[in-house]
Amino acid sequence: MATTYVSAAGVKFQKDVMAAVMKQRGQHSPLQGRLCVTMRFYAPNARKYDISNFVKTTEDALTKASVWGDDEQIDEEHLYRGQIDRVDPRVEMEISEFSGPVSRREG
Repeated sequence: MATTYVSAAGVKFQKDVMAAVMKQRGQHSPLQGRLCVTMRFYAPNARKYDISNFVKTTEDALTKASVWGDDEQIDEEHLYRGQIDRVDPRVEMEISEFSGPVSRREG
């Protein structure tokens, strides 16, 4: 079994996400079914960053916060780089039921 290393900053991010979820949703059951997710990232500065690195970290934090059962439920995803926000860097998200066609191959 592989061990996943999460940096101190990653642990703090996960805790911050869990606190934000509890503030917005309170006690809740994980979302079920197939999902469509939109994420908009607002960075604290103009430093270059790879947006895809933030996606998995955010998805893992939301799984830990029981927003959904597993990020495998995501069938459609939209990613945006927002403006710099030095005062309130954040990730804004919209999560909805996926309604598009899904073609899955078995085998």
